[in-house]
Amino acid sequence: MVMEFQTDRLRIWVPEPDQAARVVEYYFRNRKHLKRWEPLRNDHFYTEDFWRPQLAQNKVDASNGVAYRMVIEIRKGPAVRPIMGIVNLSNVVRGSFQAAHVGYSIDHAHTRLGYMTEALNGLAQFAFDELGLHRLMANYIPSNAASAQALAKAGFEKEGFAPRYLRINDVWEDHVLTSRIHDDSLEP
Repeated sequence: MVMEFQTDRLRIWVPEPDQAARVVEYYFRNRKHLKRWEPLRNDHFYTEDFWRPQLAQNKVDASNGVAYRMVIEIRKGPAVRPIMGIVNLSNVVRGSFQAAHVGYSIDHAHTRLGYMTEALNGLAQFAFDELGLHRLMANYIPSNAASAQALAKAGFEKEGFAPRYLRINDVWEDHVLTSRIHDDSLEP
């Protein structure tokens, strides 16, 4: 099973449990930046003890084809580069639906540089070409203009509005619902 892909500037992969320190460093470095857009996190979330088993489970989930929780790094630069983002396919549903939810975050120092749009386009190609999915669904808080822009540039189209959709930072937040559908008009 493929658990890694690359774009022009990025390497995106499902990390091994021995990468827990790098994941903790990403989330700790971005704790304040991500607080507005994510669920409440307790202090244990920012530890290797939390992330080692989580990363091991992520590998199992990817092997079973139910979720692909991936990290992003810039391909060029020093041998050891910091994780600069997260992108996930979760709730993968097969059968007649062939769909998944998309989640993502990016380091505060890398916002509005086109990296997330590039990662989302790469994820869509991976989901459609490698996994055979038909629909990707991503949702964002209406006040998150950067997220709205990245999704639109990556070909996600608005489909609706969900009041009090997710509990984010301990508040039930409204979300704009979007999707990107595989252009299967080219298939026989």
